[in-house]
Amino acid sequence: MLTRRFAIIVAALAVFAAAAAPSLVKSQSRPVVVINLTSGAEDLHSAWMGLSLARMSLEEKRDVVVFLNVRGPVFASRSKGANLAYRNHPRFSATLTGLAGRGAQVLVCPLCARELGITEKDLIPGASFATRQSLFSRLGDNTVVFTY
Repeated sequence: MLTRRFAIIVAALAVFAAAAAPSLVKSQSRPVVVINLTSGAEDLHSAWMGLSLARMSLEEKRDVVVFLNVRGPVFASRSKGANLAYRNHPRFSATLTGLAGRGAQVLVCPLCARELGITEKDLIPGASFATRQSLFSRLGDNTVVFTY
């Protein structure tokens, strides 16, 4: 008898949770791909893979957010990242500017940037310091995050 009551309570909670869940998550019309780029100059291959996925996501008509954090802000710095490139590929700064020009949102963690000595004035065209609103407003029920 106790097992049956427990099952009824669990079922009722599941129904309530399913009904409440949609109101807790932002509904999106297009899929959003977030590239969470934490790698820096020490791992150019990982960083390049992340930006390549961002490019492919734009080609697939996804909304794209590139979030540069931890060591990643160096790629959006005019001074510190100006000459960084992976093998024979274009410079990271040019790639990020190009992604932004095609509609990607390039957000830089301000605390991480400051830790690396990067100011907002030092950011490349198309990149901006992330705010709570600019980052969290892009997350919803149709968001996928890839970390590099």
